[in-house]
Amino acid sequence: MCSVFILVAWILGYYVNIEAENNKKKDETLNTLSNEKKEMESLLLNNKICYDMLFENSLNSIIVHTNGEVIYANASATKLLGLKGENFYNHYLSKVNKDIKKKYSSISHNKLVKITSEESILNCDGEFIPVINTSSFFTYKGKPSVLTFLRDITSEKKVESLQEDIEKNLKLLNESREFNNLIMDFFTNMSHELKTPVNVIYSAVQTVNVYFENYNLENMKKCKLYFKTMKQNCLRLIRIINNFLDVTKLNSDSGFIRMKKRNGNIVNIIEEIIQSVASYVNDKDITLIFDTNVEEKIMGFDHDMMERIMLNLISNALKYSHSKGNIYVEFIDKQTIVNVKVRDEGDGIPKDKLNFIFERFGKVDNTLSRKCEGTGIGLYLVKSFVEMHGGKISVSSVEGQGSEFIIELPVELIKNEEEEDKILFKTNIEKIQIEFSDIYSLQS
Repeated sequence: MCSVFILVAWILGYYVNIEAENNKKKDETLNTLSNEKKEMESLLLNNKICYDMLFENSLNSIIVHTNGEVIYANASATKLLGLKGENFYNHYLSKVNKDIKKKYSSISHNKLVKITSEESILNCDGEFIPVINTSSFFTYKGKPSVLTFLRDITSEKKVESLQEDIEKNLKLLNESREFNNLIMDFFTNMSHELKTPVNVIYSAVQTVNVYFENYNLENMKKCKLYFKTMKQNCLRLIRIINNFLDVTKLNSDSGFIRMKKRNGNIVNIIEEIIQSVASYVNDKDITLIFDTNVEEKIMGFDHDMMERIMLNLISNALKYSHSKGNIYVEFIDKQTIVNVKVRDEGDGIPKDKLNFIFERFGKVDNTLSRKCEGTGIGLYLVKSFVEMHGGKISVSSVEGQGSEFIIELPVELIKNEEEEDKILFKTNIEKIQIEFSDIYSLQS
């Protein structure tokens, strides 16, 4: 047993000696490298040519200073700052001078190394230029000092500025192109919208003239139908022009559209609008259903704008609904806010078009062969009118299943209501006909 312990001790001792020998060799190697480095540094500093290469000919400004007093400055520093015995801190803005003194004092007292920051410093021409400042603790004649390297980055900043200008100009160019495309699409679309009813009216007038030349009772009945067609297309032209004028007013600096808020029962107003359009909806074999959780909600709102909003949303729902379908209008009172929802069971809106439909001239289908007519202005006006009330509008939709528009309005009462605005509201039949003029089944 004793011999085993002796063997183990011998083996351990052997490996300990090997490890100690290896450590000794490592220390000798490190000492050799350290001595070589010191020797090289000493040779470089004592060699005039190497000194000039490292310091005097350096592109960076090298400054040794204590409490702002410049002890040493190489040629680049003198050229950049024009140092002529003045305090180094004078090359900084007066408002940051206190912080600069604190920074260099901290480096000196705490022996900090390689503190880097971006600064603005006064050059020899009296201009503030951007520099990268790298400062470290330095001992000069046994006294603590600061060694500062300054790298002028004016050129880099100019390149960055030019790059930003290029990116900004490219963005403006792309926006201009998009806007030009929008204008072109608008005029193409508007030309089609205006041309269609004009062509229909012109054809109807020519046909009526033919019937008048061959006057009889049957031809008079046909003339009556053509007059109805002309009336509908005249209303459609009025709608297009009115919407276009409203968009122009909304986007003008002078702000022509003024809200005329007055207190009223908004539930009653919406219900009257729905009753007024019921016959037009039934004519398309579609059921219009209204539901509310309150019978009365008195609040301040622009009655004409609310009428435009509801007529537009219902006419849109009617355009894209299918026969035997339903359109649901729901009013929900939430005390401080109210919600008005208009939901249909029609074609729905593609996901990538949901945000686009509220933009100026935004349409789900921009092709000239689209199923439903329209300028793409209506929903933009609805959104604008809702936002003028301090509210917001959103939409959710599933293709093939229908869409739901949700309006949220804040509840507020008008204190100083003008007497002339206190008029009895009644939905105008002509307004309905104008708003529904894109749907070709109006009653005469």
